[in-house]
Amino acid sequence: MNRILQISRVQMHWAKQLGIKPRHTLRCVMAAAEFGGMACLLWVLACGQVSIGGELGDGAIRIAKWKDDKKGVLLLTFDDSLPTQIDNVVPELKKRNLAGTFYVNPGTQRWKERQSFWEKTFPQEFPALGMEYGNHTFTHHGAKDISDFDEEIGKCNDAILKLFPGKQPHLVSYALPGVPKQDWNITDNQENEILAKHHLVRRPEYVIADNSGNYNSVDRLMALANDAIVKGDVKCIVFHGVG
Repeated sequence: MNRILQISRVQMHWAKQLGIKPRHTLRCVMAAAEFGGMACLLWVLACGQVSIGGELGDGAIRIAKWKDDKKGVLLLTFDDSLPTQIDNVVPELKKRNLAGTFYVNPGTQRWKERQSFWEKTFPQEFPALGMEYGNHTFTHHGAKDISDFDEEIGKCNDAILKLFPGKQPHLVSYALPGVPKQDWNITDNQENEILAKHHLVRRPEYVIADNSGNYNSVDRLMALANDAIVKGDVKCIVFHGVG
């Protein structure tokens, strides 16, 4: 029977950047699995005969592509700190044992109106269920220039990290706010510079659930999830107001 070694995709990314390739014998892999974390990853990839998400012979170890060796991933994401996400989304996710990422704007009036939930209830109760916050800028007003964007990103990140303390720095997911073109006055390179400064990683490519018929039915959502399973891929869907 094959053994499965779970290593995060972030660790895989850094191993790739270091140019580490699988080689030599399987025995080192078996020993490395006892260490866990980055040390395990480096030893496994440097010494082991490893199949990433694939198959080797009996008794071999393969690295699971997704957590718990799932076949694919469907990311449920919710933008703009809207009240219907508190009233409708969070309870339904909890009831169904599902997780979601909420891309928040802590400097907006809608956040302040439900501040107790966003700053107390959610951080205390829901991270254990796999739910988390992502950076959607502080006020969602756009970017007048690189200094303004740096402030918007920095303030939002500070708010998130204050609510979820731990090892610093750590990666936070980022979603570009949807604003009119005239309100976005920075280049892609300037945006990337600020994201790197604050340890942010972009949300994957996504589809949007809206009222025009795009991904607003069970059939469309199930088709998206099945596509992720068949392709062994990650799919992402964005919601705003729900219900």
